[in-house]
Amino acid sequence: MQTSGEQFSSDRVDEEDIRLTTGFADVFTAILIVIAYVALNGLAGAFGGALMIVASFALGRPFIRDRRFATTGIVLAAGVAVGAGVSAAFLETGGLLVSAVASLFYWRTFKVPIALALSWIAAIAFPFALYAWSNSIDQASGLALVAGLLIFGVAMVYDASDRVRQTRRSDVAFWLHFAAAPILVHGLFAAMGVNPWVGTPVDAWMVLAVFFALTVVALVIDRRPILVSSFFYVVAATGSLLSALYESGEIEAQIQGVMLAPGIIGLLILLLAAAWTPIRRGLLWALPEAITRYVPAAGVIQPPRDDRSDLPADEKEPLRLILGFNDIFVAMGAMALFIGSIFVGWRIGFSGVDLNSLASSRDLFTSWRVWAPILLPAASLWLVAEYFVRHRRMAWPAISIAFAFSWVALAAGLLLAYTRANSVTNIAMLELQGATMPPGLVFQCVLILCLAGLAGNLLFWWRHRVPLSFALAVGSLLPLLFVDIIADSMEQGNGLADVNWQFRLLVGGLLIFAGAMAWDRTDPARQSQRSDTAFWLHLLASFIVIPVAASLAMRMPGGAFIVLLGFAGLVVLALVIDRRAPLVVALPSVIGAAAPLMGVLGTPIAGLLLSGALLALVLRWDVVRGHVLALMPAPLQQPG
Repeated sequence: MQTSGEQFSSDRVDEEDIRLTTGFADVFTAILIVIAYVALNGLAGAFGGALMIVASFALGRPFIRDRRFATTGIVLAAGVAVGAGVSAAFLETGGLLVSAVASLFYWRTFKVPIALALSWIAAIAFPFALYAWSNSIDQASGLALVAGLLIFGVAMVYDASDRVRQTRRSDVAFWLHFAAAPILVHGLFAAMGVNPWVGTPVDAWMVLAVFFALTVVALVIDRRPILVSSFFYVVAATGSLLSALYESGEIEAQIQGVMLAPGIIGLLILLLAAAWTPIRRGLLWALPEAITRYVPAAGVIQPPRDDRSDLPADEKEPLRLILGFNDIFVAMGAMALFIGSIFVGWRIGFSGVDLNSLASSRDLFTSWRVWAPILLPAASLWLVAEYFVRHRRMAWPAISIAFAFSWVALAAGLLLAYTRANSVTNIAMLELQGATMPPGLVFQCVLILCLAGLAGNLLFWWRHRVPLSFALAVGSLLPLLFVDIIADSMEQGNGLADVNWQFRLLVGGLLIFAGAMAWDRTDPARQSQRSDTAFWLHLLASFIVIPVAASLAMRMPGGAFIVLLGFAGLVVLALVIDRRAPLVVALPSVIGAAAPLMGVLGTPIAGLLLSGALLALVLRWDVVRGHVLALMPAPLQQPG
């Protein structure tokens, strides 16, 4: 598929590739535009929608045509649709129809695929909305089903016009499928009387039969949104079947049985994702040519390219977040399997065990039983990563699985720390006596906790090369900064203690920032995963340092001005190191500090001024950066 100028190999057609983000500069710009939209509506009221449209057209040329920013293009196109709808609502006219016309004009001007999709969606929804407003809402499910089928039909027309998925027509089809799926699926199940959202009984076999039919459709047309939209219904149906298996048992057994549903469905999703291409190939072979000539041929499994030559020249912080909708599909399956494996591990370890009697035993935390809910999720995440991260190199699953694995490492660290403490002194007896652990033992426990998190995340990073895991490994060491505070059991709310921990957190964040700079220096051209590791370290350091620094500044006389002055310095720093993460993290603090200085409408005024100034900076980033670097000492003028 092709978005904003990118063209993927036709061999990756089954991955449902679409560029949703170009890099962090793109994400940063999109965030600023959203802030500007909110501020415009807060200031202009009835004219806010019109101003959104004007801003979207004004910003389209520099950010879409010149810089090819994908996320920004999506936000600008959505701003036109929403702005037109808001303006029409105030004028008491058909908001959807106005939105359709405005989105169509934006598509013809900037060729953003989602704009044309939004135009179709609004145009199709318009007559249904009119009917729904003038008639009983009882027919809403039937209307949704028909509207979903119409949008799906338009999507299929665009898909059939680009079977190899290398033009914008395929991207338009993607967004139409993305919109049609939830409308069609929810309308279909609602028309069948299935509504697990409100706790109504679910005919499990009927739901599963419909899901099977939808799976066949998804495989034939090579689109996954319809399966994602069905996920909740399938989990509810599977849970209903599992609950029936334990119907004669205790309520606890029934609940545990239902909890297995996410794991089962997650495993099925991952198996389907792994075998998608061969299953499609076999299915298409069995279908008549009258159908297969309108759908993509089955491709081959091919990982994405590692080079970043396809990125716009203005993108200096390349960041792969989501390569295609298959990323989302696999990540959803991985997280469902992760949650389900926790409950499976619990059942394996504690099935038939009296937890009340076991909890009082000092042998509990040395028993294999307590490790089952930790080791099984860890093993499931690791195995999924072996294929989808290490072999298929999928971006969003790598991030999702890395986060989940960090929680497993944390749980293992807590368990190891508790086991160590309980081997020295009986924790239960200490609690009964109101006593505390010796400071030396507390230090040992905190050290064990941190080392477990460090080891787990580093092991995952070493094996699967997920840059986020290295940042999570570094972050797992932060509790060591507060080990004496924990050991002394200092009460929270004490002013001196509060300032103390904040200064320590500042020190830790600055150390992480120094580490990020060291990684940046190893890849000044930002062509490898070392640069990605530096990005996550910069983001972690920003989340630690900036809110704490702003909080400390606001306690001082003239705190708001100190925050604004500090932000000016932060802008200079971001330009020097060519990283925007500090600016993104600082936005709430700066708006919060500036708002009281600007009167009643302080927040929207501050948001508009800040977003406008930073958008102007984004447009001239390299020029301004060149001037700033020219004023710096020679060592700081080097790349990276």
